[in-house]
Amino acid sequence: MATAQLDLIVNQVQQLPINEQWQVIERVAASLERLTAESAKKSLPSTESYFRQLADQWRRGTEHTASVKQASLHPAYQRIIGMGPAAVPLLLQELEQAPDHWFWALRAITDEDPAQAEDSLAGAARAWLAWGREKGHR
Repeated sequence: MATAQLDLIVNQVQQLPINEQWQVIERVAASLERLTAESAKKSLPSTESYFRQLADQWRRGTEHTASVKQASLHPAYQRIIGMGPAAVPLLLQELEQAPDHWFWALRAITDEDPAQAEDSLAGAARAWLAWGREKGHR
């Protein structure tokens, strides 16, 4: 929308009684919220598909790697870390479906470690999943 059009709309709204101005503001805010939610839904599949692609690359590229540290240094794993907070729900979903060594990525992204006291893959996965539920991710 052009600046001149926006200025015209603002001037028209300013001429309304104050209670009607608030109604307009509330409608605009609701519309923006709806558009933002719709946009987030539309972008999720591309984020999710990118994540799935990287996760598959990581699994294929590290299936014969015994070292968790070395597997975590794989370029696809590092790209997942680079996705930042958008990857957290996807990582938790991975842990829920088929636990794997996603803990380094989760720690790097969240700067938390709820699995610190765990000594098994299953225990660490349970700790991270509980953390995710607590934080509202699942």
